[in-house]
Amino acid sequence: MKLLKKTSAKDSKYSVLDSGRVLSNVKLAARGLLNNSDKKNAGERIVAGKSNSRLIILRHRESVQNAKNICTGQLGGTLSKKGLRDAKKVGRRLSSYYIDVAYSSDLKRAIDTAKEIIKFHPGLKLKKDARIRERYFGKLQGKPFPKDLDWKNLPKCVESDKRIDLRASKFIKYLEPA
Repeated sequence: MKLLKKTSAKDSKYSVLDSGRVLSNVKLAARGLLNNSDKKNAGERIVAGKSNSRLIILRHRESVQNAKNICTGQLGGTLSKKGLRDAKKVGRRLSSYYIDVAYSSDLKRAIDTAKEIIKFHPGLKLKKDARIRERYFGKLQGKPFPKDLDWKNLPKCVESDKRIDLRASKFIKYLEPA
């Protein structure tokens, strides 16, 4: 999920919230969008872009599948009770932000997280975009994560880092001002 936010009604600075792993700190760091203190911050991150924009990245909250160590990948997933509580907490925490537009992947767990946050912003519509989906895990999806999964040598059925970079880059380009 991404939320584009104006820092004030008179200000031209924006922030974005995202709950897709596809825009991970590694991918953003590779594009020069994170500074060193952002790289150390594992949760929500604020990133200054070239156009005085802020990018806040927020991963979807815990899903039932996460809690059971199930590889969800591009399957929808369902927020757990804890995930739902956490999403509501994030929503309350961000309730004072002025938000112009909200983006989410089209996967259920990301949409449900985004919806809990935008409840605090009446009239704000959620825009779904498949480019910010989680990694595709092929035949591993819906099954427990293998204990011996080598993240540096993933099976051929798993979406490559290069494909994820391409997908995420297209979305970032879409967000950039003309």
